[in-house]
Amino acid sequence: MFWNMMNRFTYWIVLSFFLGTAFQSPAQAVKGALIGGVNFTQVDGDEVYGYKRIGANVGAAAIIPFTDMWSLTLETLFSMEGSREKGVADDGWEMGSDRYPPPYDADSFYYNGAYDLHLDYVRVPIVFHYNDRNLGLGAGLQYGRLVRIKEQEQDIYNTTQYAEEAYKNYDLSILADVKYRIYAGLFFNLRYSYSLLSIRERTFYSIDLNSEYTKTRNQRHNTITVRLMWVINDRGSSLQSQKKEQRAF
Repeated sequence: MFWNMMNRFTYWIVLSFFLGTAFQSPAQAVKGALIGGVNFTQVDGDEVYGYKRIGANVGAAAIIPFTDMWSLTLETLFSMEGSREKGVADDGWEMGSDRYPPPYDADSFYYNGAYDLHLDYVRVPIVFHYNDRNLGLGAGLQYGRLVRIKEQEQDIYNTTQYAEEAYKNYDLSILADVKYRIYAGLFFNLRYSYSLLSIRERTFYSIDLNSEYTKTRNQRHNTITVRLMWVINDRGSSLQSQKKEQRAF
């Protein structure tokens, strides 16, 4: 699993490099960037709430400045996402609880509410930015390829094998992006993304004193990302400016 993950990650890095080279050939306006930060994530629809899973968001980008105000950013990222809930001090089945995984029998199931889900992706965001002095506002889409899954229920039940079959191996998300120049080519970057497509459909079993019922929910990523970006050649000219300079000659 580890080697498959590394091979896929290397593939996307190489692809990004060649794409950046292709864009750079006709005009030397393309800027490179190094990115590092953290995700605060949750999975909507898993009966666990709050941005409690914290993971890395690292990678590189190629920035194409069409004009002084408009640019396109193509990124390649390794993104650690998922969901998390701490268990409570309870060593038996809790009546009135609203979730437990389908493979287990309610009469003997150990329940403390704990949940631990790791979903690691290689992501390729495409973002259009409007830039005004030191501030940039952006929106776009990102494709994600799932490269690692780890899931544990109630602190003791390893449900990774079941989850590997249940989760889709891709994700498509919409995103909003804000970046602010701190110094020279160093930017503070805040991003929010949300899945357009369901990453998993799951049925939850609920029990109260008088009845038992099920509910099925579609799950989606819900992510807040805080990052730093170091942009190489940030003060370089745009494609529009270069064309004007060529016409002047």
